[in-house]
Amino acid sequence: MSRFHRFSTILTAIFFATAALPAVDFTVNGINYDIINSTSVELVSLQNSNYSWILDIPSVVIGPDDNEYAVTSIGDEALKDCGRITSVNFPSGLTRIGNDAFSGCTWITEIRLPSGVTSIGDGAFTN
Repeated sequence: MSRFHRFSTILTAIFFATAALPAVDFTVNGINYDIINSTSVELVSLQNSNYSWILDIPSVVIGPDDNEYAVTSIGDEALKDCGRITSVNFPSGLTRIGNDAFSGCTWITEIRLPSGVTSIGDGAFTN
């Protein structure tokens, strides 16, 4: 195997290994966010997937640029298989919950969504 072929194989493996990871622009209190636009962010994952009991998703977070961002979206598979979360407090400005966002979160017993949610993805709350 030539050096070039070996190098390109390694680069390809690195690309595919990182392509499946969610984009994370910044983290606040163990919750990872991706900036959607100049005023909004999407929750993309938790730093610790073994988070227990009650998850409080804030309405507003401060980004690395010291700007305030409204939490308006929960991304695809963001909290999939989310440990022992039994309850989620959603921000009032939430408008979107992505595909499979809470799939496999079998400990959640009740969901109360804010009235502004206009989009719930496929399998968002499936076990």
